[in-house]
Amino acid sequence: MTEYLSTDELLNLIKKQSEIPTYNFKKKVKFKINRKHIFWFAVILSIIHILSQSITFFSENRGINTLGYTTVLAVPMDQELDDELTATVARIKKLDLETLVIGDKVIIYGKYGSDFYWIEEVIAIDLEQNEITTTFDGLLANTVSIDEIEGVYIEDANFLQLLSYISTNTRGYIILILTYALVLSAVYFLYVNKKPKNKPLTS
Repeated sequence: MTEYLSTDELLNLIKKQSEIPTYNFKKKVKFKINRKHIFWFAVILSIIHILSQSITFFSENRGINTLGYTTVLAVPMDQELDDELTATVARIKKLDLETLVIGDKVIIYGKYGSDFYWIEEVIAIDLEQNEITTTFDGLLANTVSIDEIEGVYIEDANFLQLLSYISTNTRGYIILILTYALVLSAVYFLYVNKKPKNKPLTS
């Protein structure tokens, strides 16, 4: 037997349904990384690198006073003085007498009447006389003023540090900027700003 609601019951049911809250579910907008995002991120990294190299290029002593370290072309200790000498790009840091100990390797400029930086090992430190005794081949000892020490050897430069060294001279600095400008311009016009081809209409 079918039961019918009275008028009052219908009104109460409609009232209850109207009190039920309704929720509007909005679709979340997903952030998609596209070509332009990647390109501008690369531009920002390039600008940061150029600015860091500008600090090194325009500061005294190739940036060692500003950044605490730099790269120089130096003659390493693994060769004989009477043979043909080869140099390597070395990463050095600013001299700190409080941390300098015997056995550390330091950078000295103009040894043996040359125009090169030399890597030599510290064998004695005399702070009272403001002198350091070093050796290049483990046999000959040289006493130099602490003021002649250009820095403390850290390690041979890696690829990125080698690029930093190249950009410390005027030609390398200009080449660095031009390279970034040409590469980023080519990427922008050939890849980022490239308009998609119109697909042919199918019947």
